[in-house]
Amino acid sequence: MMAHEDDQMNNHSPEVLLEDGDRMTAFEDEEDSLITRDKTKEPFGLCGCFTIQYYQPFFDVDTVQVFTRLLNTTKFYKKEPTFLTTVTARPDAYGPFWTAATLIFIISATSNLSGYLSKGYTYDFQVVTFCVCLVYGYLVLAPLIVWATLKYGSGTVMDLMPLQCLYGYSLVYYIPFTFIAVWKPIAWTALALALTGSTLLLLRSLVPVFGSTNKPFNRAVPITIVIALQIGFMFCVKLKFYNH
Repeated sequence: MMAHEDDQMNNHSPEVLLEDGDRMTAFEDEEDSLITRDKTKEPFGLCGCFTIQYYQPFFDVDTVQVFTRLLNTTKFYKKEPTFLTTVTARPDAYGPFWTAATLIFIISATSNLSGYLSKGYTYDFQVVTFCVCLVYGYLVLAPLIVWATLKYGSGTVMDLMPLQCLYGYSLVYYIPFTFIAVWKPIAWTALALALTGSTLLLLRSLVPVFGSTNKPFNRAVPITIVIALQIGFMFCVKLKFYNH
């Protein structure tokens, strides 16, 4: 009797034919779909940006991907694809974070070396503190300002994280030129070259976004803001760290 009831239950369980020829009952299909929905359910809520889990996907990159993106920063001369379009689908915070950290270390070291060559050894730890605030502050605030200008100035909506990724990788231009800036006679030239490379990378990626609006004024404003922020950052680096 029990076996007969089991057979009836099996006979009344609708089956789905899979691509490989196997069969799966609707109960199994429903269970899998529940698992899928559970996996795709947004777990962060309104305050998700204050949780570690929120930022984990932005650090889910390997060395090859980061190295490839670093190489792509030198291809600002290409019209398509821009650096921004290559990272928009999967922006990362790992590369920008360590690019900024490397720049902080090098600026702090070369600034003290520049001071030593000019006035003798006078190590100043405040240089490190100010450098951390300057570099990471710029990495956070500059993309935020550009994003807000686009959203509230021209109505162009884009994700903030790709912008921060773009700005983080653009700092790579300062790394080699800060070594050259130790030599006072060419410090301005070295940092101007870093500014030029970094700004060209930003504009090559952002001008097409700015151009999505039909009003020339709305395009000019964010471009001016990007250039002004870049020049301001370069002047802060020069006057604070290489003005001995």
